[in-house]
Amino acid sequence: MFRCLRTAAKRRFLSAASLLASCLIASTFVTGCSDVSPSADDFEEQTRQLVRLIEERDSEGLIRKISYATILCGSVAAVPCRGGEAPGTLVEGFPMGGCEPFIVRRDAVPMALAAMLADVARVFAVYYEPELGPGGFVAVFQRERPESGLAVTIAEGRVSSVSSGCGAPRDLVAGAGPFLIAPPE
Repeated sequence: MFRCLRTAAKRRFLSAASLLASCLIASTFVTGCSDVSPSADDFEEQTRQLVRLIEERDSEGLIRKISYATILCGSVAAVPCRGGEAPGTLVEGFPMGGCEPFIVRRDAVPMALAAMLADVARVFAVYYEPELGPGGFVAVFQRERPESGLAVTIAEGRVSSVSSGCGAPRDLVAGAGPFLIAPPE
């Protein structure tokens, strides 16, 4: 597991990131990858732009910045096959969830994402997470219900998962760092 983890809530959230990483590795073989290597400053600016989209609750803008995973239905994260799909059919999805991760099919992401962003109040902190690869960050947001945070993993300037309800924002950043945006004192 990740070396910085301090709380059970954070471990559960980052388990979703681990799930996503395995999906993205499989996705790379299916969809290919880019040779472009943005700088650390580029990743920081892209992350700040994503934070603004989330604070503005701009789910449409955010959807354009999502990294979808290509996975096999009937396999990982209980993505069931739909009528007419044989087990093992490639489908696109996005890791979301509460404390337990699951994959939301691409066509259901707009509604699910809008619901998750509905009560975002402000960014709480953004920290570097090298386990997510170059440009890896976790952005944690304060929600209108202070006991529940929203955590968004970002890899290479794209949103790679969204998770809510796994603890208060302070719990989600406990032991993390260094910070791009530090938590309030």
